[in-house]
Amino acid sequence: MAGAQNRDDLLEKLAGAIFDGTYPPGSFLPREIDICSTHQVSRSTARSALQTLVDTGILVRISGQGTRVRAPSEWQLLDPRVTHWLTHYTEASAFYMDDLLRFRESVEPFVTMEAATHATAEDLVAIERALGGMAATIDAPDHHCQGASHDEYDVAFHEAVYAATHNVIWTQLSHMLKPIIHAQVARTRRSVEAMRESVGCHRRVMEAIRRQERSEACEAARELLSHTAEDLRDGPGASLE
Repeated sequence: MAGAQNRDDLLEKLAGAIFDGTYPPGSFLPREIDICSTHQVSRSTARSALQTLVDTGILVRISGQGTRVRAPSEWQLLDPRVTHWLTHYTEASAFYMDDLLRFRESVEPFVTMEAATHATAEDLVAIERALGGMAATIDAPDHHCQGASHDEYDVAFHEAVYAATHNVIWTQLSHMLKPIIHAQVARTRRSVEAMRESVGCHRRVMEAIRRQERSEACEAARELLSHTAEDLRDGPGASLE
């Protein structure tokens, strides 16, 4: 048990050093023996932690040279461990924001149309509850209400829309994307005015789904994502050109 804990602790430290930019893509990690000495762990513990980073596409072992950090495009971004690290380290999260937004612009209008076709009364309740939470947190202390933050309600809204498609692939995809979308939401503008505008855009999506208007749902989703892109340009750590 202690060995597993040591391995997990070392894995988190190594991942943190990679994802916060201490070891950027293309650089080499210290030798295995040096990692053991620095972190006071056994050789097997170091090997196990490094192998996890290899298995998730973050590291590559090069015979005679060492262990190198791969390009972010090689990382397995939908692995829960990788998304955890991406959403906890600013330097790592910056690179994929543009790609995530373009991906969402490609799929979410269609997903929203599907939700407009297949949403049940229960789905609409879940969507409306998330939207209500977003609205309630705007003027609440620290933008929290009933134990959840504005950002958490925002992510729950999108998760509920994906679920309303009643397509297992879209639903599972939303679960995998959840931490990454949360990181994107957290990088948008934090002003009360921006939050109110965002709630308005989300409300138009919900109403289109409620009325089962596929084309209107598609346009509302596009408008919402356009608003997200604008907020990302003006928000903290903006990465869009």
